[in-house]
Amino acid sequence: MRAVYGGIKPYPPSPRSCYVCPMDRASLYEHLAQAERGVSECERHIARQRENIIKLQPGGHEAREATSLLHDLVELLGMLIVARDRMRRQLAN
Repeated sequence: MRAVYGGIKPYPPSPRSCYVCPMDRASLYEHLAQAERGVSECERHIARQRENIIKLQPGGHEAREATSLLHDLVELLGMLIVARDRMRRQLAN
């Protein structure tokens, strides 16, 4: 059952709908640069989190939360890469 917000049931966007406002190429290049930085930063966080997990396990410490965070970071990285690649395709056209 969908949650109701203000009497309106939100539906997922149709694959054909687009909520992204068109932008000029300069703005798109700026957003691409931000996306590239976001991907790099997320990759660094993932590497650091993997190191943290390795340090926790031998000491018998609970690594469940650290592992959960790692999975979240990997999922976020995937979304960032999809967004970055979409911008790259837009600029290639």
